Amino acid sequence: MVGKERGQRDQGVPEFGPLSGAEKGKFPHAIYHIEGNLANDQSSLFASFLALRSASFPLAIDVDQASQSISVRTSSSSRDNQRFESALMLGLTGATQRRLQETVNAGQDLETATHISTDLLSGFQANREVFEAFRKYYEDDPSRRNKERFISQLFSSGTDYDPELFDHFATETDLEIIIPEFGPEASSSRAPVSREKRDALFERFPHREYTRLYKDEAFHESPEGQELEQAYARACGNILGRKYGSEMHYVTVEGHELLDPQIPLSRFPIIEALAIEQATTSEHRFSDDSGSSSFTLDTLLHSDSTAAHKAAVNALTERSPEVSGSDRHLDNFSFRRDVINGLIRQYQEVIQDEKRRALLMHDISALLDAYVGESDSIVSARTGGARKDMSAIRKIASDLIPPALSSPDPELTDKTEEVIATVIPATPTEAVSMGEDSLPLDHIDLVFALFDSISSRGYFVREGSRPEVFGRVAANVFGDPKIAMQFYEMSSAQARADAMKNSAEALKIFGYWLSFNSGHIPAEAQTAYSESVRPSEELLANVTEEKNALLVQTIEDMPKTTQDVDGNPNALGLFRGLVNRTEFDGREINELPDVYHDLMIIASDDSISEELRGIIFNRIAENLSYIGRRMPHLLGGVVLDMYKAALGPVDNLRIPTEKTSGALYGAGSIVSGNPDMFEHTSVGIIEELQAYRQALRNEADVLISGKAIADEHAVADEKNPVHTLRNIKEVTARLDSIGKGYDRYLQLEEIRSDPLKYYPWMLGQFRVFYQQLGLTARDEADGSPVSNFYQTMKNAYGEMRQGPYPDSFDIIEDGNVEVLLKEIFDGIYPFSSEVTRPSVREAAIRFYSSAEKYMPESIRGQIISMYPDTRFADHLRSYQQGNNVITE
Repeated sequence: MVGKERGQRDQGVPEFGPLSGAEKGKFPHAIYHIEGNLANDQSSLFASFLALRSASFPLAIDVDQASQSISVRTSSSSRDNQRFESALMLGLTGATQRRLQETVNAGQDLETATHISTDLLSGFQANREVFEAFRKYYEDDPSRRNKERFISQLFSSGTDYDPELFDHFATETDLEIIIPEFGPEASSSRAPVSREKRDALFERFPHREYTRLYKDEAFHESPEGQELEQAYARACGNILGRKYGSEMHYVTVEGHELLDPQIPLSRFPIIEALAIEQATTSEHRFSDDSGSSSFTLDTLLHSDSTAAHKAAVNALTERSPEVSGSDRHLDNFSFRRDVINGLIRQYQEVIQDEKRRALLMHDISALLDAYVGESDSIVSARTGGARKDMSAIRKIASDLIPPALSSPDPELTDKTEEVIATVIPATPTEAVSMGEDSLPLDHIDLVFALFDSISSRGYFVREGSRPEVFGRVAANVFGDPKIAMQFYEMSSAQARADAMKNSAEALKIFGYWLSFNSGHIPAEAQTAYSESVRPSEELLANVTEEKNALLVQTIEDMPKTTQDVDGNPNALGLFRGLVNRTEFDGREINELPDVYHDLMIIASDDSISEELRGIIFNRIAENLSYIGRRMPHLLGGVVLDMYKAALGPVDNLRIPTEKTSGALYGAGSIVSGNPDMFEHTSVGIIEELQAYRQALRNEADVLISGKAIADEHAVADEKNPVHTLRNIKEVTARLDSIGKGYDRYLQLEEIRSDPLKYYPWMLGQFRVFYQQLGLTARDEADGSPVSNFYQTMKNAYGEMRQGPYPDSFDIIEDGNVEVLLKEIFDGIYPFSSEVTRPSVREAAIRFYSSAEKYMPESIRGQIISMYPDTRFADHLRSYQQGNNVITE
């Protein structure tokens, strides 16, 4: 052993001295370093070092009493080996320290610690698959690491056999693990194997059937039996590894749903300790090019480890004194908010799984104590920190209320009610005297939290939520028994809707519907799915209507004039918060919902502040961004309504103020986000909008002709004609952009109807894509999918004709338009495409979709007849039936 033993300390830990210069030369690279209070974890550190040295790792330890520092050094010259040894040292030290703390009367005894370290390391090395995956992961350059693959290995090696999981979700790839002889026949399909096929396989290979393990105890204990049991466990781990982080729903045709699994960190103490250290420490103990990015707080919170969850929550609720500056991610409350919202989403997703929910419930409970309670570190940051931190902390507190109120766990709802009663003052006067920033929440925050819990998406209130909780909290917040009853009824209806959606029968139909995701969904499957979700959707739609009505009523009761909101951020914040919680029900596509008309009535009031009017318009535009493409025929009328509300009747125009153009931003976003709306907008609406533009120009002409323009710098009020002209110009510019959008629509309609205009336009669109493809292909190796695709496009483009084009030009016979379009379609079509680079694929789809959309019908018909019984022709034909989207 390198180092100098200089006797025993009080704890029985040998004191090592500093390495000499020659010794440092033999071990030149530091892989682990700590400073200050060396007695804290010396036993675990020295024990881990001794265990690794005994396992032939080329390490030395260097203790410098003068600077109060300890370094572990290696003779490995490879940077890859150094990263691996550093990670192993850090993980082993943390795991030893934790095990030492759990050992009765162990204290800081080095002998006990060394036994623990040796056992931990031996156990880790014995699991060859995980140990080698760990080595490879940390030896890889950080930029090339595949964390998902590493975590998949943890699932594969850390999962027990679960017969239900295997029966419902095993694929042919999973069966190959159990029946190696089946390998040549196995497909890569991710669809679960049917029970009939699985039974037939085990009839062919009965020696691999699981029942042998519990029918024959001697076989179970034999090496062959242990291998078979491990194969079944690995197959189950593979299933969970595929599901982890996947956006796909795993629901069988029998209605069994697989939730996102927990990473089995608790099975691997060294990796668990390393993950905790990397995600939560602020000390530089780890020699790794990637710093602390390999494991994150999100990783800890998605694990089954109680210690990992506790460490993550501590990191989210404490301000670490050794952190300097605000760059450190754990000291950034906006970062913390993102992590906490991820935890909330996870809690909601597993709400029906009591075991999973329990661990996450304790996390949320601890966060409530800190952010809504009286945690010293959070209170100090909220009252004396940076303004951005104060704002983020308040948002975190507000984010925690809806899931806590909606929880089926009485422990969480009871705590939430107690915390709310404790931190919310009894009267508004008391709130003012305490100061807004001294409180974690106020009445407005709770109003928003109650409305946030009631959503058309049914996100928070679930089956098992307790409506009486909402009734009590609403009664305290609003002081109105009628409103309290409304919240009780809305939450009760939403809980019933969730129960309908997640019933065994509904999940069975959902699983049947999902089973066709790899191909065409039969009409009967689509109908069955639509019918199964309709009762739940109708109930949620009714809840949304009731919530919208309550929001509108609250908005109507508010003061809304310019005098009311100028210099009053609370009034402005309350108005914006209420308006932004209105929702449009997207089921009805032939008419706008009642809440739209209610909001437009409020916006049309002459006395309302321009700023508040703009908030309403922006929310309407945001709601329509989700459903507007399904109702393009209504969008032109919405834009016209906004101009009418902002400017009044066209023959009695309300002269724009400096805030009018900003208020009309929502109208502009509807136009820019829905370029196809003009195809469905009547000429009458276009003419009315043009009339507003002309009326504004007339007002401008009057001002100019009157020569009443004062010096802009001499008069700084809205009566200054220079300011008025500027305001008119800004609003007119918005109307001009609508006119330009309409002109472009007319141009595209000409292209759609005239092959001689379509052909050069299509080539121009293609050139943009072709040039981008060429730049990408330049960096690709010959023979790569992108390089091959570029060569195909180059050949097809070579057959195209450049202009000018005579009247007799035929874009098929002379222009070969069908050759180019078929080649690009075949290159991007799902299930056969080899173009795997997303940027190339997306650009190709954009071009092809545009070329197909504006193709003249006469050309479409000719091309369909030229390629009968092809996917290309089927897709062209499907566009005529209203489906012009290429999907996976």
